[in-house]
Amino acid sequence: LDSVRYARGRFGKNEEAVFICADGVNLPFSDGSIDVVTSFETIEHVEQYDRLLAEFSRVLKQDGILICSTPNRGIFSPRNDTPPNPFHIKEFWPGEFEQLVRSSFVDVVIYGQCDVTLADNSVERDCGVHDFTDNEIISSAYIIAVATKIYKRKP
Repeated sequence: LDSVRYARGRFGKNEEAVFICADGVNLPFSDGSIDVVTSFETIEHVEQYDRLLAEFSRVLKQDGILICSTPNRGIFSPRNDTPPNPFHIKEFWPGEFEQLVRSSFVDVVIYGQCDVTLADNSVERDCGVHDFTDNEIISSAYIIAVATKIYKRKP
């Protein structure tokens, strides 16, 4: 609630933006009423992550956009069944995350952020968003899905 109060005070003064605290798997919005859903590093904290994505799809307009990011399990917990972060319920492998998003959305593009050099676990200085990187030398620490319920690009 502190973050919602902060956001309201800082960004919601002219009612151009509205901030609420709600259960992500039971959002208090009508079907197809939202233009953009942004969910940065939250899905790994939710037990019913598949229902969370279905709920995002439900509230988005037909041409609405989801932007959802999560830590890359390949970087943060590749050998652990339980995430090392005690607040994370599940961390996702890149392909697993993409398939999960595709279960509720038609058009999905995956991006990466904050590349890590796997040999020494060093982080690139530029943590901008780019095409997802996943090879033997470097991998993106964060996976970002941009998705829609309809094709906006050529399939």
